[in-house]
Amino acid sequence: MSHNKSSDKDSFYDSGRADSGFLSGALNSELISGEIPPEETPRDGKSGSSRADHNEDKNMDKGKDDYMRLDSGVDLVSDQMSDLYIEEEAEIPAVQISLAVTAADKEEPSWQLYFQQDDEGDTQLHIAIIHGFIEVVFNLVRMVPSPEYLNIRNDLRQTALHLAVLTSQPRILRRLIVAGADPGQADRNGNTPLHLATYAGDAQCVRALTEKVASHEVSAAQLRYTPTCPRKIPSLADMVNYEGLTSVHLAAMSGHFGILKHLVKCGADVDAREWKSGRTVLHLAAEVGNDTLAVLLLRELMADPDMPNYAGRTAYHVGRRNTQFLKTLVAHGATPEPEYFTSDEEDDDIDDLQSFDNGFRDLVGQGRLINAA
Repeated sequence: MSHNKSSDKDSFYDSGRADSGFLSGALNSELISGEIPPEETPRDGKSGSSRADHNEDKNMDKGKDDYMRLDSGVDLVSDQMSDLYIEEEAEIPAVQISLAVTAADKEEPSWQLYFQQDDEGDTQLHIAIIHGFIEVVFNLVRMVPSPEYLNIRNDLRQTALHLAVLTSQPRILRRLIVAGADPGQADRNGNTPLHLATYAGDAQCVRALTEKVASHEVSAAQLRYTPTCPRKIPSLADMVNYEGLTSVHLAAMSGHFGILKHLVKCGADVDAREWKSGRTVLHLAAEVGNDTLAVLLLRELMADPDMPNYAGRTAYHVGRRNTQFLKTLVAHGATPEPEYFTSDEEDDDIDDLQSFDNGFRDLVGQGRLINAA
């Protein structure tokens, strides 16, 4: 049965018919040699009988005229087409179609199509990550000739790494790191993927970003290129966002002490100072009187108890109103310091700083701040 269908199909394509239907079928020499003769209009007033005879002749020659009918069912010799003719002089240039299959025809669609950005700046890689299509992501990573395509940002300045962290997908995150994606790219808020993972308390994503890449991981990725050496963990962990905070600060502020210990063991600076006022993590612990965090920092992570902020004040000065906290600091090597200000002077100083900060924000909000440098 299938053979008959196939032979019918072959005979259809070999019969001279065309899909467009224009002059389909075997071309009659009379049609080519001159005009298509218009139908004669009867002049004896017997149009009804003439049409009936015409219809009867048409039905008798149905098999003969079928090949001259367009796909749409419009008869080529109808009254509507009576003025159509083909001039002898007009020669239709022959179009030669090569049936040879080149190597390019055998190739799959170009990988570049998958990395074109849509109206929101997302590529197919971004979309696959958002929807959690792990195998699709792995295949797209294998396609690219360079890790630069893995660092394409969308309109929110998010890379594939940011999206993998936000959707909490450590497997995808790790494959991107192995393939050489840059973990130091910052989004519109200045946050790197490590900032986001730390603040969210996602320990698996933090490990995926910070663990060293093994050779067997590179082999399993089946990349078309040799990935470059990834960014060193200490420099990555010490990067600040637009609030001036490192990942160590975010881990302490969010209460993710396990991640804090992991970052410090990977080489992050436990005494790093945030960029607004120079506070270390120990200063943050002193502000809230967190003895547990202070003991962790001083006893296990070996934080410097005498590290000053930009105003020259140590954690002892900041936490001096908390007697128990001061005892914890002194027990772990902090140097007792005299108070710089009386209570009244300190309150006035705090008010002045708050007023300055509010005024600065007002200038920024009104667009009047031209150059803060």
